[in-house]
Amino acid sequence: MNVLPQFSQPLTPLSCLFQLTALLLLLLPSPAGAPPNDDAWLLEDETDAVTPYDDTLALIHTPPPKDLYRLVNRLRISADSLASGRVRVEQCHENLDPVPNLEIVYRPGRIDRIRIRSHSNIGRARVDGHSVQLQDIQRGARLCLSLSKRMTEGAHEGEYHLRHGPFYRRFLDGYYPMRMSFRLDYPADRATVSLINRGEIAGAGIRESAGKIEVDAHFAGKLTLTLQVSSDLVSDK
Repeated sequence: MNVLPQFSQPLTPLSCLFQLTALLLLLLPSPAGAPPNDDAWLLEDETDAVTPYDDTLALIHTPPPKDLYRLVNRLRISADSLASGRVRVEQCHENLDPVPNLEIVYRPGRIDRIRIRSHSNIGRARVDGHSVQLQDIQRGARLCLSLSKRMTEGAHEGEYHLRHGPFYRRFLDGYYPMRMSFRLDYPADRATVSLINRGEIAGAGIRESAGKIEVDAHFAGKLTLTLQVSSDLVSDK
């Protein structure tokens, strides 16, 4: 699907359009108006009583409210991933706002094998091709998915680039706070993973140990994680 998704039905009598969109880079050129990135999360919400930000990343150092929209990503690089270039992703959307209908759309090419793991405070949730269709979303709704994501090959054998983002929460022309929690697990005896854009997200909660990288950020604007994965395994793609 080459355009930003719309609700399957008009959101009357709501006064503004709420969208939550997952856009993943196409192998084909991006359509006009679509951001050229792996994941673009758009969340429109007229309930925020805060001054909006622009799209420049602004890390917020006060504790996030308990009811703030949160995107949780857990990625797992296995030995098979180092050969195939595909990463398993488990993803949860927490504290979705109440709307009648919502469509989350993944562009084909980078993402496939989309499955719904669980959901709560949502009347109906189903996968339709590269989209997830939601109906009757209640306050505090939660949706968890699993999917497969393809990394980009690097310049050398066994090298990949993993771009995750940008993530953002937007209403009209303003950007509002959200929380993003990220964890990547990988076999430390077979691969090295580096957070390339560490300087851009300095101030976020970053924790690294053997075989694991974690990032937890309360922010407004756009946040992207860019990682380099290096392995001595021979690719069989």
